[in-house]
Amino acid sequence: SIFCGLQMLLPGEKAPAHRHTPSAARIVVEGEGAYTIVNGEKCVMAHGDLIPTRGGTWHDHGHDGNGPVIWLDAL
Repeated sequence: SIFCGLQMLLPGEKAPAHRHTPSAARIVVEGEGAYTIVNGEKCVMAHGDLIPTRGGTWHDHGHDGNGPVIWLDAL
């Protein structure tokens, strides 16, 4: 099974650290200024970026920029 969904993060929002069994791929479709932290390493996200995250890996998300950031999650 493959799950796909759009996620929007507004300025100042944060998603707490979590992990899930399947690997994930995030493709940023709009905006900039958001980030994901994977195993303690911060990865800034911008339009067109692809951010893979291996299954079982701790990660969280945040947004320090202006305007919404939207990405497609595929797990």
